[in-house]
Amino acid sequence: MSLGAVLSLLKAVAFLFAAVAVVVRLPRVARRRRVDFVWVGTALAALAFSANGVMVPEPTVDAWLGGENIFHLVRNLLALSAVWCLRAALVQSLQRRDWSRSRTLREAAIGGALLLGLTAAFFSIDRGPTSGAFIPDHLAQGGTLVYTLLIMVMGAWNAADVARVAFRELTLRQHGYDRLLWPGLFGLGVGGSLLVLGCALEAGYAVLGYSGTWDAVAVALRASFGPVFLPGAVLVCLAVAWLGLYAQGRRLKMGLRMDILRIAPVWAHLGADRWSPGGRPPGWRSALSADPQKVLYSAVIAVEDALRAENAGLSEKQRCALRGAERRFELTS
Repeated sequence: MSLGAVLSLLKAVAFLFAAVAVVVRLPRVARRRRVDFVWVGTALAALAFSANGVMVPEPTVDAWLGGENIFHLVRNLLALSAVWCLRAALVQSLQRRDWSRSRTLREAAIGGALLLGLTAAFFSIDRGPTSGAFIPDHLAQGGTLVYTLLIMVMGAWNAADVARVAFRELTLRQHGYDRLLWPGLFGLGVGGSLLVLGCALEAGYAVLGYSGTWDAVAVALRASFGPVFLPGAVLVCLAVAWLGLYAQGRRLKMGLRMDILRIAPVWAHLGADRWSPGGRPPGWRSALSADPQKVLYSAVIAVEDALRAENAGLSEKQRCALRGAERRFELTS
């Protein structure tokens, strides 16, 4: 399978996932009656990916729009707007506070100015018929250079902000706290940094290609863009997916439920049911309780009472399970 076919398939899959997410999240958005950056960004991304080689070919869509590469502009406007919305939602979530109205307006004004600028630059280009490699085919024109640079500036701005916030959160969080967040934050930081580097490489290629100097360097920069940018995009997507799973786990209190299962052998070893009359012994049934924190609390108290009364020893694995449960109780109390 060629690279183009793989990219078309990935776009189709991305469209399906985004479209399903938009439909599933719509009732929640309607109930909240406020701007939901995640929903808006996902909807824009679905539109951007709706034209692909598997479903509706991009040249066909461009033909509907007049056959002068208008689709290239429309797709970039949709994609960059989606990235801006998702970045806004992600940064606010990581920083655990909403942006003020003034910051939201300021960010929107900057993004809107960049989008208007690249739109004006696009319409200054003598475009001709639909092209599969629009930017390289028209790079001799100054409008194409400005158009490309503005796309890269907006992409790098969003990626840099995500990477900055991710690395900042990594340094601020206490050692050993929320360890499951680390892979997601690290992925956002590294992936965002690679995206910034990829945008810089593409901008360098555009400048050299337009000027017609250092052709060998321009070719090298263009060849380096994909190997740098695509892994960065994959890392960011994986990190966002990881953080989504982490958030869902927090909502379902999966950490508490797993600690209930881990402390069950300690309970059985000590016969702690004698110290918790009427209590629910830890196990699969109690782990599915509607209030796992209460179950864990009772189990930890009973196990500690049994340890003091029986003066019994625990294996290293059992001691680790008990310490983990105690620590979870301390963090959630």
